[in-house]
Amino acid sequence: MGFFGLDILAIRHLARQLDTQSKEVDVATRELTALIKSTEWYGADSRRFLEQWEATRVPELRRAAALLHEASQLATRGASNQEQVSRG
Repeated sequence: MGFFGLDILAIRHLARQLDTQSKEVDVATRELTALIKSTEWYGADSRRFLEQWEATRVPELRRAAALLHEASQLATRGASNQEQVSRG
């Protein structure tokens, strides 16, 4: 008989990795923002870059982190559901 369902341990591992990567994106966003703000760069190009970073890029990165976290939760629920089904 073939395998049907999902590998609970593998999915739980995937969920942890997704959550870890979500947190790493958050940390990188904060660190990059601090680095950008502390860089000695003046003038119109600097202001435009910082404005674009804060108005566009930071929200995009935060959304990416949130999507990774949501995927982690979905994988965790899938593993839990499989566990319940497998118990009968």
